[in-house]
Parts: sequence; C-alpha cells; structure tokens
Amino acid sequence: MNPQQLRERTREFSQRTKRFCVPLFRTTEYEYPARQLRRSSASTASNYRAVCIARTTRNRIAKLDIVLEEADESAFWSADMLDSGVKNSELDWISNEAQELTRIFGAARRTLMNSEGSNRE
Repeated sequence: MNPQQLRERTREFSQRTKRFCVPLFRTTEYEYPARQLRRSSASTASNYRAVCIARTTRNRIAKLDIVLEEADESAFWSADMLDSGVKNSELDWISNEAQELTRIFGAARRTLMNSEGSNRE
C-alpha cells in the first residue's frame, strides 16, 4: 500500500468513525467513549498526513509514533464499546480497521527505525 492509498484509508477510517460516533454523543452511557473514539480516529488520519510531509527520517518516526498511539487508542475505544454491549456492523468494521492500522503503522515504524539505524553506521 502506497502513502497516498494509506492517506485515503485513514481518512475513510476517520469519516466512517465520525458518522458512527456523532449520534452517540447524545447518550449518557456512550458519550465519553464515542468522543474518545472520534478524537483518536481523526488524530490517526490527520497525523498520518504529517508523516507524509515530514522532512527527515527522525521526524517521520516521531510523527509515526503519534499515529501508532492514536490508532491503538482507537482500537481500545472501539473494543471497549463492543465489550460494553454495542452491537453494530459499523463498529465491527471500525474495530477491525483500527487493529489493522495499528499493525500497519507498527510495521512501518519498525522499518523506519531499522532504516535510521543502518544510516547511522
């Protein structure tokens, strides 16, 4: 998957999560987790854009660390909502996508770290 495709994928993740979460903002039980899920999914997408324009490998790694944390937080909040009884096919998709993005960004970080390490020698 190239960077442009991943940019589009994270944007879709953010948009679908927004459409799912906004109606939950009016509920007492799910307002907080929905807001956290919405925030972390949007942060995943917006910070990945920053990764794409980073000037140095070190800067790219630092920004990718944020993306990885936000994708993992999205996975946490979506799993939390599933565990608390929200049954919804869109939430299933969001949860699966958050987990997949976490794996993708973790692998990308390892690759960049290895590349940075080999550049120092």
